[in-house]
Amino acid sequence: MYYTPDNKYEISLLTDQSLPDPMGAKRCSLPSFVEDRRYPAESIQYIVVIHNHTFDNRISDRDIYFIVEQGQLHGFEPKSKDGNPRLSVVAFFSNEHENPSCDGFYTYTPYVGKILKWTRDGRKWSCTQTHIVKWLTSDSSNVPSVMEEEAPCVNMDAP
Repeated sequence: MYYTPDNKYEISLLTDQSLPDPMGAKRCSLPSFVEDRRYPAESIQYIVVIHNHTFDNRISDRDIYFIVEQGQLHGFEPKSKDGNPRLSVVAFFSNEHENPSCDGFYTYTPYVGKILKWTRDGRKWSCTQTHIVKWLTSDSSNVPSVMEEEAPCVNMDAP
């Protein structure tokens, strides 16, 4: 999802790009840039990376690295008519694999450092913090440390 110079939110076309995996699992290859010929590339503000997970599992370390890399490339707090939404990654999941539906999603916002799980019961959505992410520096690289830490979400955590 991105924000345009016309003050509109857009969702890029979904793709089915995958990376080869020696274990045979399918993994998304998320693009680092949106190509929208209506706008110069440097005028697009990146807001949310959206994808799905096959199972009800938290945002992966790979997702965490990716969104932080995108923040370093594009910025962590894009400017919009609605203020400064914080760059985040969202992974939707379904509990039913034969007839999938949206049963919930996980979100991670580097600025906040929390992984949140949103689930629904009918039309009512609820949120729980499931993990926190801290970055440890070892020699020349940063390594995310993902720790289970359940807590209620606060209003500022809402995507």
